[in-house]
Amino acid sequence: MSLRLRITSLTSSGGETVQLSPDGITCIVGGNNVGKSRILREIASNLLDPNQPGAVLSSLEVDKQPATLEEAQLFLTENSIESRPNSGAEQTYRSINGGPIYSGMAITAEAFLSCYNQQRGLGPALSFLGFHASAGSLLNQASGTVDRSVDAATHPLARLVRDGELEAQLSEICELAFGYP
Repeated sequence: MSLRLRITSLTSSGGETVQLSPDGITCIVGGNNVGKSRILREIASNLLDPNQPGAVLSSLEVDKQPATLEEAQLFLTENSIESRPNSGAEQTYRSINGGPIYSGMAITAEAFLSCYNQQRGLGPALSFLGFHASAGSLLNQASGTVDRSVDAATHPLARLVRDGELEAQLSEICELAFGYP
């Protein structure tokens, strides 16, 4: 089994609940200044700590299966940067997604597993499982002005380009929704 986290529903502060499809990609679209970025920040905040109140998002429901230590170690080996331990120290991992929360923090597989398996919230495990980029950081990636002190090849957008099938699916969705890939 692969570690997988899926948001199944969102409830607004006004009480409306939106069920999300278990398949495909969910797009949030709307005009300028209507709250698209705010809802994404509040989703990330709620995944980090569900007790943090949001102005737009009241709650969200998440589906995830409990994982074993072996599954967590495999996931981290494939999806993070391994930190070389000093002699006698435990193997630690750093998120390749970065971001403002827990950026660059090293975590053991046991600590990651504990965060992932907790009932609500993900704590430091969030930076390994999700990526939230501002429009500015996406523009920097697209224009090639990424901070080269970070390995750009591990950036989530670079992973998208390397996965031709995923890139093709996203291009198809963009063409259907917006008229161009």
